Amino acid sequence: MRKICFAFLSVIVLASCGGGQKQAVEYNNGLVMIQRELAMKINQTEQQVATSTDSSSAVAALTDAVNYLGTEQKKLDDLKFSGDDFGMKAALSKAFAFMKKTYSDDYRKILSLRFSQDPAAAQKIAEAAKTIQQEGVGLDKKFLEAQQQFAKKHNIMLLQK
Repeated sequence: MRKICFAFLSVIVLASCGGGQKQAVEYNNGLVMIQRELAMKINQTEQQVATSTDSSSAVAALTDAVNYLGTEQKKLDDLKFSGDDFGMKAALSKAFAFMKKTYSDDYRKILSLRFSQDPAAAQKIAEAAKTIQQEGVGLDKKFLEAQQQFAKKHNIMLLQK
């Protein structure tokens, strides 16, 4: 499940520092910072859930993550750019909604399977994890595509990590 961690962490290198470009770089960097914070929280939450020995501590970690997502969504909403961002902010917002749904619903179902006596639980968990991972990768891809268009328009070179 760790592969769901967003793989779109980028570093910005300025080609020149025009006023519009500076605003674009600051906007992009703000989005990237939010992404990094989200990725760290995802890793932390998945570690807590994976190592929990009882369902109540795992559910507590998920609840904490959902609350955190709400706080980070507010940061994202407050980030403004005057111009076309090619859907970067919308793509990141969709990633937040996806993670909120995942932690509120999907992971809770996985937890009920994990702590059940169902002999088919491992297979069901693997299928659910694969579905979650695939959807997360699709969201990552949409953000990266938008970010690349944005960078091209504003003459920003993105170095992928």
